[in-house]
Amino acid sequence: MKDKIVLVTGANKGIGFGIVKHLGISGWKVIVGARDGQRAEKAIGELEKAGVDVLGWVNIELKDLENIGRAAKEIGERFPELSLLVNNAGIPGDMSVDSENTEIDIIRETLDVPYKGAAALDQQERRTHSQHHRTFRDQSLLAPVSLCGKQSRTERNDGSYGYRV
Repeated sequence: MKDKIVLVTGANKGIGFGIVKHLGISGWKVIVGARDGQRAEKAIGELEKAGVDVLGWVNIELKDLENIGRAAKEIGERFPELSLLVNNAGIPGDMSVDSENTEIDIIRETLDVPYKGAAALDQQERRTHSQHHRTFRDQSLLAPVSLCGKQSRTERNDGSYGYRV
C-alpha cells in the first residue's frame, strides 16, 4: 500500500498542530508547514513523542509569494509523493482590538493569508506536481475566524489558544 503523506500549513501550534497530530496518529506520514524553525522543531519533538512519523518541516510564509514559490519547489523535490495538502495557516490579527475597531489593513492581511496565500500555495503545488508527473489528489481549506462580533483569545488548559467569536 502506498504511504499517505500530508503537509499541514500552520502545523506548529493550535488547530494545525491538532490536525497534523491526529492524522499522524491515524497512520499518515506528516510534514510540518511553519514560519518559525524553532516552533517547527518543538512541534516535531512533541509529535514524535506521540508516535507520529514526521518526515520533516518546510518553511512556509503565506504572506510572501516568493516564499510560497520556494516552498512549493522544496516540497516537490523533497516530498514527491505528497498526497494531501491541508491549508490551515492563518494569522490572528490584533486580538486586543474588537473587530469593529480593527484597522481595515489588519483585516485585509488577516484574510489574505488563509485565502490568497493558500490559493497561491495550491497553484504552485499543482504546477510542481505536474512537473514531477504526479497527481495531487486532495486539498482542504480552513476558513478564518469570523470578523463579526467581538473576538477574544483565551488560553486553554493545554497551553494552546482558542478564539471566541
